[in-house]
Amino acid sequence: GCGTGAVRVTGGAGDLAVTAMPYPAGAPEQRPDRMQHRDRADGFAGIADASVWVLDSRQRKWTVIPVPDAVAANTAGDGTVLVLR
Repeated sequence: GCGTGAVRVTGGAGDLAVTAMPYPAGAPEQRPDRMQHRDRADGFAGIADASVWVLDSRQRKWTVIPVPDAVAANTAGDGTVLVLR
């Protein structure tokens, strides 16, 4: 992952827009090292240090959910997050 958050890149050839999505203030120091998502989806999910991190890239909003025994996380569309424990 990125040290300060994520970026969303939109647009096409010659018309790219980059939007920063910084990690939320007060979030745990350990961040996910990778995020999972469905193709063409706006939601992403990753695991770090007993938490599931969810990014809604359309809203530019991070949510950190405590899940101490999570081993995998992914999105399922419509804001749904799947977590294996």
